[in-house]
Amino acid sequence: MNWTYVFQTKDQIGTFFYFPSLNFHKAGGGFGPIRVNNRAVIAVPFPKPEAEFDLLIGDWYQHNFKDVRSKLNTTVWAYHMPPDGMLMNGKGPYLDPFTKAHESFTVTQGKTYRFRIANVGIAWSINFRIQKHQMVVVETEGSYTNQITLDSLDVHVGQSYSVLVTANQEAADYYIVASPKLSNATDNTSLVGRAVLHYDNSTTTPNGPLPKGPDPFDLDFSLNQAKSIRWNLTAGAARPNPQGTFNVSNVTLSQTFILQGSIIDINGVPRYTLNNVSYTTPDTPLKLADNFINGSDVYNLDEFPVNSSNPVAVDGTFVATGNHKGWLEIVFKNDLNVMDSWHLDGFGFYVVGMFILCYSDPVVPLWNWLFIATICSASVLLALMDVSRMIKHEL
Repeated sequence: MNWTYVFQTKDQIGTFFYFPSLNFHKAGGGFGPIRVNNRAVIAVPFPKPEAEFDLLIGDWYQHNFKDVRSKLNTTVWAYHMPPDGMLMNGKGPYLDPFTKAHESFTVTQGKTYRFRIANVGIAWSINFRIQKHQMVVVETEGSYTNQITLDSLDVHVGQSYSVLVTANQEAADYYIVASPKLSNATDNTSLVGRAVLHYDNSTTTPNGPLPKGPDPFDLDFSLNQAKSIRWNLTAGAARPNPQGTFNVSNVTLSQTFILQGSIIDINGVPRYTLNNVSYTTPDTPLKLADNFINGSDVYNLDEFPVNSSNPVAVDGTFVATGNHKGWLEIVFKNDLNVMDSWHLDGFGFYVVGMFILCYSDPVVPLWNWLFIATICSASVLLALMDVSRMIKHEL
């Protein structure tokens, strides 16, 4: 069955993807790309590329997603079973014996192309690179960025980027690689995604070793690269006025949430918790419950703390009050030995600081207040604090 949704985009351009957010459906492949282009009257801050390519990269389980979802209730699967492979646009790695078809992008020598890259996976952050080619980061999730040239790019779960790649090498085929972070995956396994950049006058297949990326356990690399991606203050995006005219350094905060993820067993079942609460999806959608019965018998508003952990780990439907049109500061804390990814459905937020220490008001860093890009997904590295600000438009 096919579904067609018609909706109007407003105050947002850029590279995104759609996905189901409940019941592990995303692991079944329920996702796809979304492009939101500028209006014709707003200039794009880079020359028009020869073509654009969507590249959805993500980890993959060989088992049916329903089976995996069920097995995650066991300690072995929840804590010790990584994904089985890495796919690019739903296709297996190039030269993998189990791959029926690999992904390939055809380019013309001397031309520049825009790759819209998204990490649509469940667990792994990735490092993306193209053999013998550099990339220029120009946009992330609706924000035009200062243009920086990179040999490789970390893309965390839920994140999207636009990069410009110029076909400026000899006519040949070249490896496109996506390798998992915090993993010892070797180049020849299905855990490393591999595609092909094909020059249209090439007569050779990719050769040589895969391009080397950074140490997958080097957190400083990931942190410093994330800090280097900053807002283009002079470019317009969805509106003609420059992005830099919107300044969040002097806003008045109405709320602060401190959110910490943790892993714990509840009634013998492994669970991921937020402030010691494992989210339970109610039978009635939250918006319906809010509009028609004020949440009665579906959730209890403000039942759980937003600035500290619940004293005891519990299952529950965590719903907190947000001040309409108020500025909310969210502090994401990660004490785990894995990467955390946070996504705010329907909202953009501004990352104003990332640092490896304990959070307290006097040391909130201001390094990024003038250059913060609005995004809807953020990574939180091991033992890292991530301070974000967003305006709350609805309860």
